[in-house]
Amino acid sequence: MAGAAGGLVLSDLDRTLVWSRRTWDRAVDPDPGPLVCVEELDGAEHAYVTRAAYDELAEGARTDRLVWVTTRTPDQLRRLRLPAVRHALCLNAGRLLVDGVEDADFTAATSAAVASVTSAAGLVDGLGDLLEVPWVRRVRDADGVFCYLLMTGDEPPATWWDRLGAGVADAGWVMTPERTKTYLTPAPLTKGAGVARLLERTGLPLAAAAGDSLLDADMLALAAAALTPAGSYLDRHGWAHPTGERTQRRGGPLAGEEVARWLCARL
Repeated sequence: MAGAAGGLVLSDLDRTLVWSRRTWDRAVDPDPGPLVCVEELDGAEHAYVTRAAYDELAEGARTDRLVWVTTRTPDQLRRLRLPAVRHALCLNAGRLLVDGVEDADFTAATSAAVASVTSAAGLVDGLGDLLEVPWVRRVRDADGVFCYLLMTGDEPPATWWDRLGAGVADAGWVMTPERTKTYLTPAPLTKGAGVARLLERTGLPLAAAAGDSLLDADMLALAAAALTPAGSYLDRHGWAHPTGERTQRRGGPLAGEEVARWLCARL
């Protein structure tokens, strides 16, 4: 397969290919069959793909055209024991790893793109007591590039969302609430923008992409074909793509296996 002509095939990771015991719905996926643990946290198994998905991805990774695109930091991405791919975009596509090593030119281009907006530290300082509320468990910094709020699951009042959104927008950032996290990202820092730079760098078209969240939407919009897991944020909120598809399975490793097969069929 290595060296075959064609476009890039991109995939988000968490809740798309990779599922933790916390994120998969045991009611609809109670027995996914043989699993491969691809991540440990604090000495315990944390995240999985099926054996069939792992083998499929290992074959696909023999090309230069299978690419991971994730909000994870470089260290969080390196923690995953997935088949090694040539290119991986992390930090919401703000960093490019080539054979596991950060590409300095790509990082510099990201820094230039976000230079016109408030820094992550400046944003958090400016939001002040809006972040010191009972429904925000913690504010996490992602390598100083963006940040996210870990939410308790309690529904915040609408007035808080309004005030937070206004403060974020005034700083030149974007707020993306999803499940138990609310992402705060600089407006120029999108997966679509990072992917566009990778496409320019490689000279290849974007053949296919898979993802589950609003943060994936502009990346998926660039692809000739797109896939999202059934029951994902995009699926539940009416996301549409001219050639968009969704998995048959919902919320677990077997959905991830469907994604893996779909991606690798397009390499």
